Amino acid sequence: MGARNSAQGRRPAALAAAEAQDDPSVALKLIYVTLSRFMSWMVLRIRSDATKEIEILVLRHQLAVLQRGTPRPRMSWPDRAV
Repeated sequence: MGARNSAQGRRPAALAAAEAQDDPSVALKLIYVTLSRFMSWMVLRIRSDATKEIEILVLRHQLAVLQRGTPRPRMSWPDRAV
């Protein structure tokens, strides 16, 4: 039942945590992700309901356009010459 981490090709959590402490870029990435998520959450909280509705309408339109699935036009020899 309990498969070992080394058997699956993964590093043990303690080893990964020890390596992460030595790498300052991991801390910077974590700070960046945390701040960016917090700022996006704040923007969503500040937005008015009308703005949210407009964004939903735009996303629905984009989805409708992508779902059309128009086939790629066939190229003829004169088209390829241009």
